[in-house]
Amino acid sequence: MLADVAGVVSTGQAQVVANVVGSGPVLNVLVGAAGTGKSTTMAGVGQVWEQRFGPGAVIALAPSPAPADALSQVRARGAPPPSPP
Repeated sequence: MLADVAGVVSTGQAQVVANVVGSGPVLNVLVGAAGTGKSTTMAGVGQVWEQRFGPGAVIALAPSPAPADALSQVRARGAPPPSPP
């Protein structure tokens, strides 16, 4: 499953994806400074999570419109959004 996000997320982001998805259906929180790749990482988490637990299994909350839009695009496309410039 992580192969699906390889090349889209960094090695560190892939480890976060593995940790979150491996934790099972519990509440996970990802916190980081602006520009550190949280939205891209969570896009990878969403993609892998839905592959493992089924469509609609992800409920993502974001504190502002930009990450919320990025996460909703993932749901619409079924793929992680590109990293911001």
